[in-house]
Amino acid sequence: MRKRLPRGQGQVALLTFLLLAFALSGCATNRQLRKERARALEDLGISYVEKGELRVALKHVLEAEALDPENADIKHEIALIYRGLRKYDLSIEYFKKALALRPRYSEAYNNLGTVYILTREWDKALKCFKAAASDVLYRTPHYAYRNMGLVYYNKGDYHKAIQSYKEAINLAPGHSPIYLNLGYAYEAVHRDMDAMEAYRKAIEYSPNNAAALYRLGKLHYRLSQHKEALKVFERFLGTAPDVPEKEEVRRLVLELKQGAK
Repeated sequence: MRKRLPRGQGQVALLTFLLLAFALSGCATNRQLRKERARALEDLGISYVEKGELRVALKHVLEAEALDPENADIKHEIALIYRGLRKYDLSIEYFKKALALRPRYSEAYNNLGTVYILTREWDKALKCFKAAASDVLYRTPHYAYRNMGLVYYNKGDYHKAIQSYKEAINLAPGHSPIYLNLGYAYEAVHRDMDAMEAYRKAIEYSPNNAAALYRLGKLHYRLSQHKEALKVFERFLGTAPDVPEKEEVRRLVLELKQGAK
């Protein structure tokens, strides 16, 4: 049988319980308000990122971090902004903080790898991309495989680069930039016909892909396929933005037209 407290002690116990309940409720409410405020600041920061105002964005997202320091997404966003500002040491630091909070954060692994590409730390980058690609829950693994291909290409291992790009294409067959990178790798191992096909695929999925048009035209020109080269170069001049290659292509078009007379 439960022993009853004396009346006075029972009232004190009840009052203590109610005060504690109110305090805990207040803490929970305050914590929720801080999280909501942090989310609003993060969204505001992202809006400034989209405008290209990275320093203003950073100010707001750092304020969000102060309000919600255990939020991996906020740390990831800070890391992305530091990458855009070319503050690579800080970017790496914040990607690692995000991963410490969420070890299976594949987007963070992939984006950390891109910073290692920028700092030319190829093996560290490769480790990150492999970690991202191995996660069956990662929604965009083709980015990790494409980035693996970029690492292998820069390391001079063109056959592994080709293999990685093909893995990426299997996962995202309509992603134009992968075909462009595949074309570069094929050219590196002198598989010119395969490179042409890769560039054509890149153009098929992105008709204004200036880099693919330029490389395809140069391949036709190098192989003395002048009619095809002229056609591709003229398309390049009609669609490409102002890039340094335009002057070279104008000169080649003039040469090809004079040669055809």
